[in-house]
Amino acid sequence: MRTVSVAAAAIPSPVFVSPALHVTVGSTRVARTLLRRPPCFSPQRSRRTPLPATPPLPIMMQDASALSGAPSMRVQLLDPRAVAPARGSATAAGYDLSALEDGSVPARGRALLRTGLAIALPTDVYGRVAPRSGLAWKKGLDVGAGVIDSDYRGEVRVLLFNLSDEDIHIKAGDRIAQLILERISTPAVVVVESLEATERGAGGFGSTGMGAPVPTQG
Repeated sequence: MRTVSVAAAAIPSPVFVSPALHVTVGSTRVARTLLRRPPCFSPQRSRRTPLPATPPLPIMMQDASALSGAPSMRVQLLDPRAVAPARGSATAAGYDLSALEDGSVPARGRALLRTGLAIALPTDVYGRVAPRSGLAWKKGLDVGAGVIDSDYRGEVRVLLFNLSDEDIHIKAGDRIAQLILERISTPAVVVVESLEATERGAGGFGSTGMGAPVPTQG
């Protein structure tokens, strides 16, 4: 992580770093880290207080995610029309994804829509593009092929399936899906000659339903 040292003598008052939003437009990173004085600071009082004789230590300004220790999702806006992912509420699980441009999904058909976004996720996380409940219920739109690996750097696109008998028209800026971040486990693959027996065994496809006997190993 890149750290910038700023001599304290060059800053006339205490400086605090607020959280930064990691968004880039094209190849240019948008700096949204805000510098502000604490509410208790008083310029008049500061002028009456003499500075210490010894020079103060440098102030280290770091990325806000490093200061908080929380992981971050970095988002690049590939097009000025793109809308950054956002959650609808403080406890929402998914980040809404918006259509970059107008489009349509034919009846009983599918369409691949652009978002104008590229994202970088933590290495132990993948992004799942999931349907929005409102679109699924009201318009019959479903989402397919929605796995985004942490090392993918291409544009995020949303594959929509229209389960209705009418064409569905999408406008630029419409929320068409949601991005849910899920932790993953990638254990090593070990090839063996046999597996240990379990109570269920090879039973599947409704074998454990009501009234169905649980298969056992003989």
